[in-house]
Amino acid sequence: EPRKYANSDEGVRMVSTRMEADYEISTESTTYTFLFRPAALIFLVTYGVSIPGILFFSMYKRRHRIFEGDRTTEIFGFMIQGYSYDRYWWEIVVLIRKLFVSVIVVFLDNAQSTTNQSFALIIVTDVAIVLGIYAKPFRSNIAQSFETLSLSVIHITLMAGLLLDADVSTTISVEAQTVKSDIVTWVTLALNFVVIFSISGAF
Repeated sequence: EPRKYANSDEGVRMVSTRMEADYEISTESTTYTFLFRPAALIFLVTYGVSIPGILFFSMYKRRHRIFEGDRTTEIFGFMIQGYSYDRYWWEIVVLIRKLFVSVIVVFLDNAQSTTNQSFALIIVTDVAIVLGIYAKPFRSNIAQSFETLSLSVIHITLMAGLLLDADVSTTISVEAQTVKSDIVTWVTLALNFVVIFSISGAF
């Protein structure tokens, strides 16, 4: 609801528009779903599908000149830097992976459980690991290793989230649940820090 406020000598008076959040609108309501889901789909197709498709088509047309160091290389340098010559298109694969992640987060939302999201994200991550190992898109072996390592840690982090989200209250005590959560949390954090420091040290 728009509100108008301004300061004056006589106090606060309403003169300029301000927006106010309305927390009574439920994201699970029919109105919200009817209005915002189609809008999300429109932007998904416009930005998530069209832009990577246009980029790939443009790069494919100029694939023989893309690494020659001319104007074409300057235009697409941000997309091809670090990749081998026959894998100039790999950044499009990365964009598609990020697109799937966005779709999962937006369209598999569930207020009661994140299990479906976690499983779907694990599948996307595992497919990315397999494709990366098979295609070997990076010119540097170090970059290739860190890409695989980073995706593996994402997989482990998602699995840890499933463990923490699992309801085991009927099988183990509260103290055991606390110990389990602490172990999973600290191991996951340690793995992520190892990857971050390793990448920082290498570059």
